[in-house]
Amino acid sequence: MVINSEYYNGGRGKTILDLYSLSSDRNEKVIHRSLSDADAYDHWHLAVHTAEIIKWRLLLKKELVSLDDVPRKDKHLWAFLVLASNRDLRSVLEIGSSLMEVIEGLDVAALALRDSPHIPQDFDSHEITFQGIEISDILAYGSQVLHPQHAIEIHSSASSYESNSDLLLDRSVTNYAFDDPDHLVAFLRRSRCGLINTFFSLGDTFYSERLGKRLTYFSLSDVASRMDSELIHLYGTRAPGPISGQDLSGGRRVIEGFFYFGPETYLNNLVKLGESIPDVLAYMKLIGFRPNLARDLI
Repeated sequence: MVINSEYYNGGRGKTILDLYSLSSDRNEKVIHRSLSDADAYDHWHLAVHTAEIIKWRLLLKKELVSLDDVPRKDKHLWAFLVLASNRDLRSVLEIGSSLMEVIEGLDVAALALRDSPHIPQDFDSHEITFQGIEISDILAYGSQVLHPQHAIEIHSSASSYESNSDLLLDRSVTNYAFDDPDHLVAFLRRSRCGLINTFFSLGDTFYSERLGKRLTYFSLSDVASRMDSELIHLYGTRAPGPISGQDLSGGRRVIEGFFYFGPETYLNNLVKLGESIPDVLAYMKLIGFRPNLARDLI
């Protein structure tokens, strides 16, 4: 399998994955296996996401699944609700699609909420076209092997993506894929609406580094002013950082939250459906889900 050479996008960082043990007598670190750069990234994510898919498929065999069982609610719950409440949205694009485990996530969410009278009982992920942007060849290939019954199209980079989608999903991958607000906005415009977890600067655009790659904090003012629709902040201000050794923002004023862009009707339908389900409403209150104009945060 050929590893994509664009992993570092011209950068000189280093990513290392070690399998090691500590000796019982001297607490000495003994490295048994070591992978670096794209190999480290690929093998780690292949293992993590394959385990997730297995776990979630086992959930789908259970008779009783609750909202607590829905994995990564910040992506799968909101994606399911916006798709279920706006049936004209028929294609999903995820940037950083890994093994396209979003499919299992949507299926678990549908199962968990199926008893709500407001949830369409005919929701079927097989009727949705899934598009992914994934630089890892092995992950891109794996997503199709694991989902042979779904319509999946994978692109190797954001620059090679020339299609359009109904719904964009992003978990801060855009912060690695683009260097400035103009390129980010041009990409967002290819989707009718989007649920994005993106890192923004409350001042000027600046650059940080994570996993050996350059990480862009886009100027929120610049992005919001260039959008065709309002950028809406849903909730959240800071994302979990590295376990040790790095403050990604460098002490600058930033917001690392969850946002929506697109027609206001789609968001209103999502909120209305969510608030009609007691467990979802309680979760929305718990996390402080309150849509507001992103430009008001500046």
